[in-house]
Amino acid sequence: MGLISKLIINCGTTHLTTGVISVSKDNKITVDKFCTTKLSYDYRNEEDWLKSIQDALRHVIVEQHYSGDAELILPGANLLTKIIKVPKVDASRQKQAIAYEVQQNIYHTLAEIVWESHIISDDGVELEVLFIAIKEDLAKKIHDIVSEQKLNVKAISPSTILEYNTYLLENKSNDKGIVQINVGARSTTILLISSDSFFIRNLPLGGNTITQEISDKINTSFIESEIIKLDKFSGSKSNTADSITSKLLNEQSESFIKKLGAELARTMANYKMQKPAFNYKKVYLSGGASRLPNLKETLSEKLNVPVNYAIISDKITLNKNVGNQNLNRGSLHISELIGQAIRNNIAKAISVDLIPQSLKLIDEFNSKKPYLIAAAVILLIAGFFPIFHLSNKIKTNELQVHNLENELTPLNILQNKISNITEDTYTARDNIKKIERLVNSKSNWINFFIDLQKRLVAVEDVWLEKLNVTRSDTTENNTNNSYGLLGITNEQVNEQDSLISDIELNLVGRMIDRANPLAKVSNNTKKRVNVILSKFNESVFISDVKNKKFDTTEKGILKFEFTLVLNPEMPL
Repeated sequence: MGLISKLIINCGTTHLTTGVISVSKDNKITVDKFCTTKLSYDYRNEEDWLKSIQDALRHVIVEQHYSGDAELILPGANLLTKIIKVPKVDASRQKQAIAYEVQQNIYHTLAEIVWESHIISDDGVELEVLFIAIKEDLAKKIHDIVSEQKLNVKAISPSTILEYNTYLLENKSNDKGIVQINVGARSTTILLISSDSFFIRNLPLGGNTITQEISDKINTSFIESEIIKLDKFSGSKSNTADSITSKLLNEQSESFIKKLGAELARTMANYKMQKPAFNYKKVYLSGGASRLPNLKETLSEKLNVPVNYAIISDKITLNKNVGNQNLNRGSLHISELIGQAIRNNIAKAISVDLIPQSLKLIDEFNSKKPYLIAAAVILLIAGFFPIFHLSNKIKTNELQVHNLENELTPLNILQNKISNITEDTYTARDNIKKIERLVNSKSNWINFFIDLQKRLVAVEDVWLEKLNVTRSDTTENNTNNSYGLLGITNEQVNEQDSLISDIELNLVGRMIDRANPLAKVSNNTKKRVNVILSKFNESVFISDVKNKKFDTTEKGILKFEFTLVLNPEMPL
């Protein structure tokens, strides 16, 4: 009947559930193998979870003889699930529009996650889109853990959407509204299904909430608190909880149920505002923490409708190798495996794959490797027969290459000479430029002193006693001896190289105040000082005047000291 069998591995927070499920063309389902294994670790620690998954999977593969391709399911606590509104655009730009809208509403960058989307509805103006993502590094880790067990990972699916696929299998076309609540260890998924749409919300609220509160209050480890909680609520004879702990457990259980009921009521109210026709008549519970005492009764009273545990569909056939007792123990987890198995067979089913693109490319290459090897062998065999002909052809070509190399030898020598001459030409051109700078600098010194003298004469009764030149460190050094032919020494050129750097002149001089010979500093002297400073600033050779110092101890004479910063565009 064209059965398609799939090995599906549900990596839950508290259980590893595996199964081999066959789906026929008319969507008849057979559970060929089924196994659920409880994970024992600190449920708060992601690394411990991965290690526990690895250990449990290694054991189950040996026990159940699993091999070949596998599809993975990851829990809602490790996923980001959101429903967003996106403006309707062309199909080619749809993913870009979704990415832009999502980036405004999440903490992670899109480069850090693997994400997929599913269009829920389209009103012609906006798209209602389901967005699901996982951290890329976590997806790679879980992929590697399964691959290490010699299984080929073909899909990584989010658990939050799979019960919707299972709902579609039932073909409940007459249902106006159904509420499906999956209460897990670390999160709770609320699925609201109407006749033409659905809504998913994942809450960070699960059975671990109770365990953590008990651990904090009675000062025990998380694992010990989990054991006490399970013994208490499962009615185990090994219940170790004393009266105080039992009371705390009951209080925390009631608090948890109250929070869950409030979040459920808020979610349903918001959805009914968007979908006024939504009118639920049935509520189903699933997930490990859904067996919490009084949860079903409290929700039924709050919602005013019957609340039942999800049951295995009568459309599912159990293989004789699958014991009813084993399946009943895992009935809280089987619906997600069924939803994964039929995701490509049922109309309107949601199919989301969160395998990172880099791993997809590697898997694709590995799947083609046998064909590539076979093709290489065929090419090798096909090339064996003409190899003798090619050998003779190669020898002939090698002889021709040898002859050409002999002919090229004198040409290579000539090419080297041309390269050397070209290099000498560039060196000579650089040297000429330096010589030009040297010639210009010598004439600039003369022009600078003429300009300086004019400005001092314009002020009158001013003379210079000392002039010091300060240069920065030499930035270039040329040791080529070709300047001697032009009558210019290397020292002169090296000096010119240093002249390219900044130059400062330190001037020390005096100014006589003939009008006020007995005054130390008169207003007339101050005006003349300002005049000489302004004269210096007007010079094209001077870019700045700094370090101004004045000695007013001598009557009728002002001693001054300035530092002139020379203009680098007028080299000296």
